[in-house]
Amino acid sequence: MHDPIKYALWVGGIGLLAALGCALYIVWSNAGSRNLALGLGALVGACVIFLLQLMFELQSVTTTTDFPIEFTMDYKNKSVRSPKAFRQNSYVSYRNVFTEQNASTILATIDPPRTKDDAPAITRDLAIISIISFLTDEQFDWKLNAINYRTSMGQMTLSEPLSKPAECTAVSGDTIRLKLKAAGNLFADLPHPGMRNSFCLPPHSTIDITVNAVVLRSLVCEIAIAIREPFSSMTTIDPHSVAAAVQKGYIDAQSPTLPDGSPQYVTVVTGVRATVNFFSLRAQARNLSEYQNWATRVVDGIKSRFATVQ
Repeated sequence: MHDPIKYALWVGGIGLLAALGCALYIVWSNAGSRNLALGLGALVGACVIFLLQLMFELQSVTTTTDFPIEFTMDYKNKSVRSPKAFRQNSYVSYRNVFTEQNASTILATIDPPRTKDDAPAITRDLAIISIISFLTDEQFDWKLNAINYRTSMGQMTLSEPLSKPAECTAVSGDTIRLKLKAAGNLFADLPHPGMRNSFCLPPHSTIDITVNAVVLRSLVCEIAIAIREPFSSMTTIDPHSVAAAVQKGYIDAQSPTLPDGSPQYVTVVTGVRATVNFFSLRAQARNLSEYQNWATRVVDGIKSRFATVQ
């Protein structure tokens, strides 16, 4: 992304050097004037102070957040679910339910069927889809007024978009689908179940989708959510046993198999790293706090969406 400030620095720097060179020539040609020499010294001093302020004020800031994701493939029922799906009374906090249901439908139609060896790739692709789903459903506007309520159905969030048309880069569902297909995502054709099929990024922003990452890039900052491959671990324990361990306090380890001897369940746990980089050229932007709030909501929201421990 080309930031106009970068060009302003180059043009301004070259212009400043030219101005100082011209001023030096004028003073040298009029060496009999002490006032011109003092004026040139003041000009040079002001330029030095300005350059020092640029060096100290325009500093980039980078933060990283690591958290796990976990999905279980059920090869008997040809489905994929996160751990919350196997727990009782977890529906109210199970925000990925529709995405996983549609992903399971796609998984069931694939021929030849996926095997245990495909579990890491399925986890990675569904994680990317879940991130996109979060942006569309819960962060549909980068300037968002969101309030959480506790109701009879559990926790509910009511959101109000605040961006004006000039303050928004709209990203359509068709654009996302094309980028997912270009990245080779298994679930690129996943139907969107929510009320919205697009979301609003800051002005002059872009979104990049690769095999294992989603990157939101604006003039002020960049938010990169990357799946840390290869996967961390893979187990074949029955996820219902793991869910029951929350109440029992221990895991009654069972690993059911299919008639051919292969495992019925494969659970993959891998890591995600969210990196937020605020660019040096916009380090003191007038609306920096709005970008900081946006980045915090995105990272914290995605981390909460994948959280397996409440």
